[in-house]
Amino acid sequence: MSALNKRTVDVLIVGGGPAGLSAAMVLSRTRRTVALFDNGEYRNAQVKVMNNVPGFDGTNPADFRKKVQNELQGRFVRRNPAHFF
Repeated sequence: MSALNKRTVDVLIVGGGPAGLSAAMVLSRTRRTVALFDNGEYRNAQVKVMNNVPGFDGTNPADFRKKVQNELQGRFVRRNPAHFF
C-alpha cells in the first residue's frame, strides 16, 4: 500500500494542465491537502504559446507547467517524489 493510500486528502485533481495546476495552487495556499493526478499528455503540447491564462499569455505551455510544478513542490508539497503524479 502506498503512502497516498494511507492518508486522506481534501481534494483529488485529475489533470495537470493550467486549470489543474491553478486549482492545486489555490487549494494548497488555503491549507487543503491535494492529490494531483497527471498522465503527462497535454492537448496543447503542439502549440508554442498559451493564451487566456491570466499573467501567462504568450508563455510556452511546457514552461508554464514546469514553473507552477516547481512552485508547488518547493512551497507546498510534502511528499515522496513518487507520489506526485
